[in-house]
Amino acid sequence: MSTVRSLTANEKRQLDAYINELDGQIGPTGGTLKTQFLSAEADRLHRELYNTEPDINTPGQLFKGGTPFERAQHFLIQHQLKKPRKPQNSSWVKWLAITMISLFAMGCLTLISLIIFFSPIIDMKNEGQVELFGGAIKLNDANFSIYQGGRQLRIQTENRGQLAVAESTDTLEVEFENGQLKVTPAQGIQEIQWYCQYLVVQSDSNNDLSPNIKVNRNHIAVKFEDAKGMNCDIQVPGHLKVLKVDGENGQLELNNISQEVDVAIENGRVAISPAAGTNYDWDLKVENGIISGATSADPLAAKTPGRVRLEKGQIQISK
Repeated sequence: MSTVRSLTANEKRQLDAYINELDGQIGPTGGTLKTQFLSAEADRLHRELYNTEPDINTPGQLFKGGTPFERAQHFLIQHQLKKPRKPQNSSWVKWLAITMISLFAMGCLTLISLIIFFSPIIDMKNEGQVELFGGAIKLNDANFSIYQGGRQLRIQTENRGQLAVAESTDTLEVEFENGQLKVTPAQGIQEIQWYCQYLVVQSDSNNDLSPNIKVNRNHIAVKFEDAKGMNCDIQVPGHLKVLKVDGENGQLELNNISQEVDVAIENGRVAISPAAGTNYDWDLKVENGIISGATSADPLAAKTPGRVRLEKGQIQISK
């Protein structure tokens, strides 16, 4: 006479978990039929476990006839009841998605913070000094060698130029790629003057980095096409009526100006200090960043248009 062994505690626990999951997958429907089915399933699984050694591949024996979801589907279809609920996604999938979204948002905030609070990324000072991330890192060309793509970089400390401006000229347009640009009024002269520093590859240090200038009847375009990293001070005559600046990345400062302003920069910082008595009618827009200091124009006084477009960064208007 054979002896039927008892289930171990681990086997009982896994069997009860299987039946509970099966009950949940069937749901509240079925009534007596459900009770009879669950009892029959428990007896079937008991027999499966009795015929094996204790605690040997218990999950395999329990799932031999199908998962709880599959057995529930069989019961509901057999008795023409409603279809069972699909198994719910594991909670780890939800938390993984939340984590990925949070990391992406943190990356975007970090990038915006770097642009707003640590612009310009590269700022060249006098006597071979370079500041990175708004002065957070300072390098001195006398003590450091800087490399880009295996080629040594150096600072070209001086590039000066000037251009006479006719009285009929009313518009100045300046274009640059990367760097820092400061514009101030010229004192008592009818010409544009510039003094620039560049970060260039050592082998290109003898190249002419003077801006490309085009002069029309009433329009002057100054383009710093070959300068990948620059720090320029530009003085403009006071009779100019319109000042346009188009740049990619960097910092633009317009100090003590009274001209109509039209600025478009992709990433960085734009700081404008209007001349006393200038009544600017501001049209400012930043896709990602902040605008500070701008006030409404006096409706009773003559207005000067001031338009600035910035994708990422900061626009700051000083009173």
